[in-house]
Amino acid sequence: MTPPRRVAQPVVFRPLSRDVRPPVRPATSSRPIKSAAAHRPERSVPPSPHPAAPPSPRVARSALVSASLTVLVAFVFSRLLGLWRPSLLAATFGNGPAANAFQGAFAVPDFIFNLVVGGALNSAFIPVFAELLGNRRDS
Repeated sequence: MTPPRRVAQPVVFRPLSRDVRPPVRPATSSRPIKSAAAHRPERSVPPSPHPAAPPSPRVARSALVSASLTVLVAFVFSRLLGLWRPSLLAATFGNGPAANAFQGAFAVPDFIFNLVVGGALNSAFIPVFAELLGNRRDS
């Protein structure tokens, strides 16, 4: 004995009743609305008896070394992934029109990315590094 076939039931959309109206907003007065922050008492922060001292050259140097090491590790990791990428592409696409299409499609965004990243490094890193070298020579 075979089980009975299930037949999908049609979906019936009921129209909205005409009694549906947007909620009525309460009447507003002409007074300006005050935020909750306006009702809080102001807290005054007493001035610090000891102003913040600028960081010592040793702290600034360690921050520069830490940032440089972070960039170095990211760069080496990127290069290692770059060595792995051709193997993965060859395994995925082989040597045919699909591989050529991928390489052609990938070339333009890669060029734009390298242009933007190179410009960002030139505009941000080089002036700061040159200023640090200039300050080092002056002292």
